[in-house]
Amino acid sequence: HIYVANWFYGGFILAVARLHIVNNISIPAGLMKTYPVYAGAIDAMVQWWYGHNAVGFFLTAGFLGMMYYFVPKHAGRPIYSYRLSVVHFWALIVTYMWAGSHHLHYT
Repeated sequence: HIYVANWFYGGFILAVARLHIVNNISIPAGLMKTYPVYAGAIDAMVQWWYGHNAVGFFLTAGFLGMMYYFVPKHAGRPIYSYRLSVVHFWALIVTYMWAGSHHLHYT
Protein backbone atom coordinates (compact mmCIF):
# COMPACT_ATOMS: atom_id res chain seq x y z
CA HIS A 1 0.00 0.00 0.00
CA ILE A 2 1.02 3.57 -0.68
CA TYR A 3 0.50 5.97 2.21
CA VAL A 4 -2.73 7.86 1.61
CA ALA A 5 -0.80 11.06 2.23
CA ASN A 6 1.21 10.27 -0.91
CA TRP A 7 -2.01 9.99 -2.93
CA PHE A 8 -2.96 13.50 -1.83
CA TYR A 9 0.53 14.92 -2.44
CA GLY A 10 0.73 13.26 -5.88
CA GLY A 11 -2.68 14.64 -6.80
CA PHE A 12 -1.63 18.03 -5.46
CA ILE A 13 1.50 18.10 -7.66
CA LEU A 14 -0.20 16.80 -10.83
CA ALA A 15 -3.27 19.00 -10.48
CA VAL A 16 -1.27 22.16 -9.85
CA ALA A 17 0.93 21.38 -12.87
CA ARG A 18 -2.17 20.86 -15.03
CA LEU A 19 -3.76 24.06 -13.74
CA HIS A 20 -0.63 26.06 -14.43
CA ILE A 21 -0.29 24.73 -17.98
CA VAL A 22 -3.95 25.29 -18.91
CA ASN A 23 -4.05 28.75 -17.34
CA ASN A 24 -0.90 29.96 -19.10
CA ILE A 25 -1.38 28.64 -22.64
CA SER A 26 -0.25 31.21 -25.16
CA ILE A 27 0.71 31.37 -28.83
CA PRO A 28 4.29 32.47 -29.59
CA ALA A 29 4.45 35.45 -31.95
CA GLY A 30 8.16 36.09 -31.83
CA LEU A 31 11.18 35.67 -29.63
CA MET A 32 9.83 37.86 -26.83
CA LYS A 33 6.11 38.15 -27.66
CA THR A 34 3.15 35.83 -27.08
CA TYR A 35 -0.61 36.10 -27.34
CA PRO A 36 -2.93 34.48 -24.79
CA VAL A 37 -5.23 31.78 -26.15
CA TYR A 38 -8.20 32.88 -24.07
CA ALA A 39 -9.90 36.26 -24.34
CA GLY A 40 -12.86 38.02 -22.80
CA ALA A 41 -15.36 36.00 -20.82
CA ILE A 42 -13.57 32.72 -21.55
CA ASP A 43 -10.40 34.15 -20.00
CA ALA A 44 -12.39 35.16 -16.93
CA MET A 45 -13.85 31.66 -16.62
CA VAL A 46 -10.42 30.03 -17.03
CA GLN A 47 -9.06 32.35 -14.32
CA TRP A 48 -11.97 31.39 -12.05
CA TRP A 49 -11.35 27.69 -12.76
CA TYR A 50 -7.66 28.17 -11.96
CA GLY A 51 -8.41 30.04 -8.72
CA HIS A 52 -11.05 27.55 -7.61
CA ASN A 53 -8.86 24.51 -8.18
CA ALA A 54 -5.69 26.19 -6.95
CA VAL A 55 -7.34 26.81 -3.58
CA GLY A 56 -8.69 23.27 -3.62
CA PHE A 57 -5.36 21.68 -4.33
CA PHE A 58 -2.93 24.06 -2.67
CA LEU A 59 -4.88 24.20 0.56
CA THR A 60 -7.27 21.28 0.76
CA ALA A 61 -5.23 18.44 -0.75
CA GLY A 62 -2.00 19.58 0.89
CA PHE A 63 -3.65 19.90 4.30
CA LEU A 64 -5.41 16.54 4.00
CA GLY A 65 -2.14 14.92 2.94
CA MET A 66 -0.51 16.22 6.09
CA MET A 67 -3.42 15.02 8.22
CA TYR A 68 -3.38 11.54 6.68
CA TYR A 69 0.29 11.32 7.63
CA PHE A 70 0.54 13.06 11.00
CA VAL A 71 -2.69 12.02 12.73
CA PRO A 72 -2.09 8.25 12.46
CA LYS A 73 1.60 8.76 13.28
CA HIS A 74 0.86 10.72 16.44
CA ALA A 75 -2.00 8.41 17.43
CA GLY A 76 0.25 5.39 16.97
CA ARG A 77 -2.49 3.60 15.01
CA PRO A 78 -3.00 2.99 11.31
CA ILE A 79 -5.77 4.61 9.29
CA TYR A 80 -9.12 2.98 10.04
CA SER A 81 -9.86 2.10 6.41
CA TYR A 82 -7.33 2.41 3.62
CA ARG A 83 -10.07 1.85 1.02
CA LEU A 84 -12.25 4.58 2.44
CA SER A 85 -9.36 7.03 2.46
CA VAL A 86 -8.60 6.28 -1.22
CA VAL A 87 -12.30 6.83 -2.00
CA HIS A 88 -11.99 10.14 -0.14
CA PHE A 89 -9.05 11.09 -2.35
CA TRP A 90 -10.84 10.27 -5.62
CA ALA A 91 -14.04 11.98 -4.47
CA LEU A 92 -12.08 15.15 -3.75
CA ILE A 93 -10.26 15.04 -7.10
CA VAL A 94 -13.40 14.37 -9.14
CA THR A 95 -15.44 16.96 -7.26
CA TYR A 96 -12.90 19.76 -7.68
CA MET A 97 -12.04 19.01 -11.29
CA TRP A 98 -15.64 18.37 -12.32
CA ALA A 99 -16.97 21.49 -10.62
CA GLY A 100 -14.47 23.70 -12.42
CA SER A 101 -14.86 21.99 -15.79
CA HIS A 102 -18.64 21.94 -15.44
CA HIS A 103 -18.76 25.73 -15.22
CA LEU A 104 -16.39 26.17 -18.15
CA HIS A 105 -18.53 24.07 -20.48
CA TYR A 106 -21.73 26.01 -19.85
CA THR A 107 -20.48 29.48 -20.72
